[in-house]
Amino acid sequence: MSGNFCFCMDFDIYLTKIRRMMRHIALLFLSGMIFCQTQPLDPIYFYNLGVESYKKGEYGEAEDYFTRAYEFDADLKDVLLNRANARRKQNNLEGALEDLNLAAKDNPNNWELYYNRAYIKTLMNDLEGAKDDYLKADSLRPDHKGTLFGLASTCIELGDYQRAIDALNTIIAKHPDEKDALYNRAVVHVRTGKYVLAGNDLDRILDLDPDYDRAEKLRNQLDSTVMEIDSADIYLERGNELYLAREYGKALPFLDRARQLMPDSPKPLILIGSSLSILGEYDKAIPFFTQAITLDPNNPYPYFGRGVCHLRRESLSPAYDDFTSVLSIDPEDAEALINRSIILHERDELEAALKDLSKAITLKGDDPTALYNRGNIHYELKRFEDAVADYTMVIEIQPERMRPRYNRASALLKVGLKTGDIDKYSLANEDALFVVDQTEGRIGNYSLAVSQLMLGDTTAAITNIENAIKKGEIKAASLPGDPFWKEMKNDSRLEHLVP
Repeated sequence: MSGNFCFCMDFDIYLTKIRRMMRHIALLFLSGMIFCQTQPLDPIYFYNLGVESYKKGEYGEAEDYFTRAYEFDADLKDVLLNRANARRKQNNLEGALEDLNLAAKDNPNNWELYYNRAYIKTLMNDLEGAKDDYLKADSLRPDHKGTLFGLASTCIELGDYQRAIDALNTIIAKHPDEKDALYNRAVVHVRTGKYVLAGNDLDRILDLDPDYDRAEKLRNQLDSTVMEIDSADIYLERGNELYLAREYGKALPFLDRARQLMPDSPKPLILIGSSLSILGEYDKAIPFFTQAITLDPNNPYPYFGRGVCHLRRESLSPAYDDFTSVLSIDPEDAEALINRSIILHERDELEAALKDLSKAITLKGDDPTALYNRGNIHYELKRFEDAVADYTMVIEIQPERMRPRYNRASALLKVGLKTGDIDKYSLANEDALFVVDQTEGRIGNYSLAVSQLMLGDTTAAITNIENAIKKGEIKAASLPGDPFWKEMKNDSRLEHLVP
């Protein structure tokens, strides 16, 4: 061959190899200097240089340093693992795998070796091998989130959906707001036809992060899939999901299609009626409840839903009939008792209303709505001690609620007038101060004034009587007839208040 050279590799690659060879020679020279001038060769020195280079993103240099450290001490902990990572960063997957295989032979109980090897195998499209390594890593260090994510992703690609679900369930049990785990589980549910479960996971993600684009896209695809399948059960389940999520407008198309596909079932009719009722479309809701009653006359739910619509429309007689129908089917329906009591109260049938409320309270326990309504009826019946007791129970359940305190202050003043119990005036004063503070002085001034008057603070009482008149709580013309007025009728400071 007469001086003509044939290069068998790209010139840039050739230069890269030359540079690496020179760097290796320099390392040998440096190590020789260290050996000659200072101390015996220390593999930790090269190992640390490798770590620093890796952190800087100088992966080729890092590989060389780790190689040098390994040549001096093949048993040095993690040197092969770190060289494998440096090789992976340079896309030398075969070299990385070779290092990890060798390391696993020397240290078969190091979970991290299997975890990293599984990732390398995934990049090399050896999914079965990756799955085996993830399982081995999980057996050595159970429930590591990264391992479980890798295992789930690999199993999804392999179609091993049950193992993927198991891994994702373990993550979500410990990290219920882990959006990526929820998303991957939703993907598995979609692939296995469990659309309702998929929808639940996607809705959970979007509640946590409305800008999670992948979840929103899959959610829309899922709804389209449901429509394409045209299954009554799936439509009903999806509509019910949206209903429970309070997405009533979005629920209606799914429920209406379910109604068309299952014309003999009252379920979609009841959900449609309930959705329309919550949206304030009472006239539209009533026919759906009526149709459901026709299909299943012994079902209390459509009677209750229709009764609520009639009550909202102030159609008291049909509302009363519907709630009575509910109670004929289920005499212990506390909500029906409470709603019927409202109608009886409007009709001034106070004793009957009181009976319904007392039964509802017995059934539901200390229900604040029922207790408050019963307190109001006791007040109207001039049973002020009973009214105080009811309002007090409401306040114990809902201490920040203003109306029960407002009403209790008035009832306490009535009890104080009857019994002369100064403690009742003190408690009424506390309630009135709370109400005035909560409403920024819009109401509560009159009760505050009367309690102050009965506690002897006439100056403050006069100020708050004036405030009550200014705010329209009472009329000045009604003052002379007030039962408490006699306490101050001779006080000249009040003369300007009365016409």
